[in-house]
Amino acid sequence: MQLLQTITADGKFTPDEVVELVKWLRRNKTSDLPAIKFLTETVEAVIADGKVSREEQETLYKALERVLPKELSEIANENREGIREKNKQKSKDSKEDEREQKQDQQDQARAERKLNVVVDDFNFMVAGTNHDGRSERIAAHANEGDQVLVLREPKNPFSKNACRLFLLNNQIEIGYVPENSNFRDGVAASLSELLDDGCKYQAYVSKMLTAGYSPIPVVIIKVFAPGSTIPDLRTAEVYRDGKIWVSKSGSKSNKENAQSGTGCLIGLVLFPLLGSFMALLLLKSASLI
Repeated sequence: MQLLQTITADGKFTPDEVVELVKWLRRNKTSDLPAIKFLTETVEAVIADGKVSREEQETLYKALERVLPKELSEIANENREGIREKNKQKSKDSKEDEREQKQDQQDQARAERKLNVVVDDFNFMVAGTNHDGRSERIAAHANEGDQVLVLREPKNPFSKNACRLFLLNNQIEIGYVPENSNFRDGVAASLSELLDDGCKYQAYVSKMLTAGYSPIPVVIIKVFAPGSTIPDLRTAEVYRDGKIWVSKSGSKSNKENAQSGTGCLIGLVLFPLLGSFMALLLLKSASLI
């Protein structure tokens, strides 16, 4: 009786308790107590397949309740019902946690999709391709599919919206974003405002127009929100005083960088001039020899 009370005290039937009950029944199999035969038959039916499921544990527990004295049986029943309610609540809480977690994941995915939507896009022929020897450089270096670097030039004397364009792979300057295009007005103004607000972009040469006197790249720029998680997007660097100021990722906007001069100084546009100077020196040395 003490073993049965111990087993039913916590309202559940563990595998170890099943083993102890089997041992006890075998030790007392010759007893003339009616409960022995009933419990033996119940236990043997439960363990016949070598495992005890949760439902079978409850069957054993109920069998113990039947053979206990009424007072102890009522206590055992209360314990079992308490455990059942606790398990129901636990299962309910678990399902609720799963639903909340799933909802959080859906909300996060929705927010990420919203961040990664194209805010605006621009499709235009590059302006200024015939100035400063750009047409020759474009003919020699620009190709369809080339990635393009966009540099803001807020101190440009002709337009505060100026955006210079360079080929990303070799830093060759190809011209400017036009103030207006055949498809929309205010191209440079709209793009510069987005870039100055910290928006990210993706730019590339979509095709080369070669029917005219000199080739003209057609560039497509797609603009995304500042918090976009799409890989390989860029934020616009600032071009000022013949130099490029590279804005620090995640710091001030380009509008603030243009005012404060924050960033690393790179003499990118000076490289072609330096190359020409070195070539002249070599030619002069050759003539002297």
